[in-house]
Amino acid sequence: PESENTPAFSAWRLLGLGIVEVICLELIADGSADAEPIKNLVEDEAKVRRKGNTVKLKTTKARTLDDSVTRAACVLENAENVETLQFAVGDIQSLNKATRQQERHHAHAQKSVMNMFITKTLCTACAWLMQALVTKALNIALYSLSDKDTLISLIYAALIGLVVPPLQYFSDREPEVLKPGHEGPPGKVPNVIAQSAGRMLVFLELQKKALPMTIAWANKSAVAAIIGIFPDSVLLANLIACAVLTIVVTAVQNVPAVEKAQKRLKHGENGIQLRYLAWPSSLLLSVGYVYNGVATWTVNYLVGLDASLSEGASFFLTTLLQCIYFTLIAIFITRLDAYWLRKKVELQEQRTSVLNEIEEERKENEHADLHDLAYSIHLELQNDLGDTMAKAIAFVYAWGLSNTLNDIFFMFFLNLSSYSAGTYQQSWEFALILTVALGYGTSLLSLAQYRSAESKSYKKLMITAMANTLGWAYMNVMSMTTNYVLAQLVDADGSTDGMKQAICYLLLFVIAQAFCSEIFFQIQDAVRVSHREVHDFHQAYPTELPDKFDDIDDVPSLVAAGVTRSKSAEV
Repeated sequence: PESENTPAFSAWRLLGLGIVEVICLELIADGSADAEPIKNLVEDEAKVRRKGNTVKLKTTKARTLDDSVTRAACVLENAENVETLQFAVGDIQSLNKATRQQERHHAHAQKSVMNMFITKTLCTACAWLMQALVTKALNIALYSLSDKDTLISLIYAALIGLVVPPLQYFSDREPEVLKPGHEGPPGKVPNVIAQSAGRMLVFLELQKKALPMTIAWANKSAVAAIIGIFPDSVLLANLIACAVLTIVVTAVQNVPAVEKAQKRLKHGENGIQLRYLAWPSSLLLSVGYVYNGVATWTVNYLVGLDASLSEGASFFLTTLLQCIYFTLIAIFITRLDAYWLRKKVELQEQRTSVLNEIEEERKENEHADLHDLAYSIHLELQNDLGDTMAKAIAFVYAWGLSNTLNDIFFMFFLNLSSYSAGTYQQSWEFALILTVALGYGTSLLSLAQYRSAESKSYKKLMITAMANTLGWAYMNVMSMTTNYVLAQLVDADGSTDGMKQAICYLLLFVIAQAFCSEIFFQIQDAVRVSHREVHDFHQAYPTELPDKFDDIDDVPSLVAAGVTRSKSAEV
């Protein structure tokens, strides 16, 4: 009703009546309708409507210029408010995207670190179980030999070196459901281990991850047995082993066939020959072991200087020296690793530049400068040698942390010389305490975002050290538990039959493997459920909102143009 009083409505209504009148006249002219009634009706209605509309047009006042400008200004203000609201919604949407992206980054970092932390712990325990079982079997087979520990370690290392590469090859030919990139059936969330995979598949997956650890510990045991042949010159033996192993490992890894095999394995290829060629990389733990022997010689020497101290005072002094030692090597190794990260980038840039120069010279002269070629090889060897030493000193850092925590718990608190002097319950207590403390520390450290090279090196070294420390603690737990069960078995029937001990080792091996597999299964299942919940949440609440204001940027200009036209019309 209010719109009927406007001039525009009256004009349109008058025009509409005129059109109706024309249509009726056309119908009459064609003979389609009776002329007189329709003509009279239309003329009378038209007269009444024209008269009324004419009166309305005369009595209706046009808006003043001020009123039109005020109304247009209100429209412009409302449009600006809508535009401001759109910018606010855009800012909130951008903040939502950034927050979710940061949460995803944190969740991914924490999940990957915790997965590495727990997997390395379980794999270390599985590696020790395999070593304990096989060495016990070899001990029974070589019962006639008197001094056989060194021989058993060498035979075990050779046996593992022959058997593990084919096992790695066959274990890598896994079902598609276990592969990390597998996304499952259409419409389902990608799984870490699919729901359809049972505990047997999880057990096989854990054994596959434990195989590299098994071969590394076998090589380390062989190196330790060889160094143990020289008890009176441990430092000299470790120094010689450091030099020999560092040079040999670096040289072998720099062989083109070995280098290509490692690159092909990293890119997902598989093959028994590739596995055998990648064997030298398993010697890095042995290199770290001899490095640690050199680093800890000073502490062991200082502890053995004063034999007149009481047992408690000696334990306190040993713990204090170990804490000081770990503090110093932690600072030194962190700085050295950060320096090497920067130096490695420089070496790679120099080598790339030299290779480019050699390539240009070959294009021009069809032969390269021998000096440039030798310099390129020198840079490559320097880079490989630095990588070997950097990976080896990471184990020195890990052993330093492990020895420090062991001394604090067993020597300082329990007044014991080592974990082997206590009971298996005390080893379990130590391992459980480390599980809580190091697990919490790893979860916090995985979320830290450092900028400096030293801080990044500290984060990498400490996370690796905590994972190794926990794994070694559970190795001690299994060793102490197994020895206790065997001792109780001997006390029960007074028999020292090696076959019964082997059967006992086999039973403990099966039980411990089942326990580790169940832990691994629960962890993977929890990760899968967490991933599914996050996926469902992002599907239910997406960050992308529909844009209903595509043309909002044009509203102010349109309103301004409308005000200008209104002013011109009023004038």
